Amino acid sequence: MKKRLITLLALLLVFSFAGCAASNNNSDDNKPSTKTTFGLNETATFKNLKVTATEMKESVGEGFFTPDSGNVFVGVKFTIENISDEDQAISTLLLFEAYADDVKCNYSISAAAAFPDGTLDGTVAAGKKLVGWYAVEVPENWKTVELDFKAELLSNKTAKFTFTDADCEDSGSSSNTGSGTTDTTNPPSTGTALGLNEPASLKNLKVTATQMKESQGESIFKPDSGKVFVGVKFTIENTSNEEQTVSSLLQFTAYVDDVKTGYSFGAVSAFPDGTLDGTIAAGKKLVGWYAVEAPENWKTIEITFQEDLLSSSSVSFHVSK
Repeated sequence: MKKRLITLLALLLVFSFAGCAASNNNSDDNKPSTKTTFGLNETATFKNLKVTATEMKESVGEGFFTPDSGNVFVGVKFTIENISDEDQAISTLLLFEAYADDVKCNYSISAAAAFPDGTLDGTVAAGKKLVGWYAVEVPENWKTVELDFKAELLSNKTAKFTFTDADCEDSGSSSNTGSGTTDTTNPPSTGTALGLNEPASLKNLKVTATQMKESQGESIFKPDSGKVFVGVKFTIENTSNEEQTVSSLLQFTAYVDDVKTGYSFGAVSAFPDGTLDGTIAAGKKLVGWYAVEAPENWKTIEITFQEDLLSSSSVSFHVSK
C-alpha cells in the first residue's frame, strides 16, 4: 500500500509538470555561471533561475514514513528564484538527479514527508521564489551527497551541488537566502494589485478580499514553531449567467514576502467560516478563507486568483501585517 501511494504521488507530480515544461524554451543559453560545483549557501545562476542550497538535515522520519533499516532520510533545502520575466516550472522528479557516495538514488516522497516546509514543485512567477526540500533515503554511514540540477528538462547544462555528512551539523550556521527578502538586482514584476475591500471584476466573477486574520490554530492543527496561520477572507460573486467552479488549490497562488507558499489545510481549519471551493450558481456568491502558514515576522502576503485554469485572466491581492 505504501509503495502504491508513493508511485501515484510521483506520477501526479510528473504529469502536473509536463504541461508547464512544454512552454519553456529549450535553450542552452539557460546555463549556470562559469562555476559548476556548489556547496551550501553558494548560488548557481542560470539564464532564468538562481538556485541556492541553504540547509541540510537528517531525519529518521515518523509515523507512516520511515526509512528502511540501516538507512536515513537526508533533505537539502533550496531557494529557487525566478529572475526572468515569465513563469518558470520546477519539478523535483524531472530537473534533479541525486547520488549518495557516487551511487545514483531516487527522490523519495517518504523522505520529503520528513521535511514539512514544502517540496520543489510548481510554477514560480517572475521575480518570485520557491523554497522547499529535495529529499533522499541513504545509508546511515553516507559520506557525500551530490544533487545535480538543470534549469530545463531538455537542457544538458547543470549545476552540481555537493555535500558531506559534516554539512548536516553546520546547516543553518550561515545566512539563509531563503528568508524571503527580495533581491534588489532582480525586483519582482509590478502588476496591478488590490488590497482589502477592493473588488476585481473579471469576465465571469467579481472577487473581493474582505478580511485578514492571524491564528495560532487549535487542537491538532497548529503552525510549526516560529510560524503562524494567516487567513484572507474572500467574497466571490458569479456575475455570469452560468454556474462557475472555484478551487482554492487550482486557482489561487500565494507568496509570503515573495516566497511561494502552498495552501495549508491545517491553516484553513483555523478559519471555520468555509473554504473557497465549490460551484456558484449564476448571480450568487461564495464566501470563504484562503489560508497559509507563514513566519511570525511576515510582512506582506500576495494572493493571485486565476479565473479559470486555461485563462490568463487573473488578479493579485496584497495584504500587509
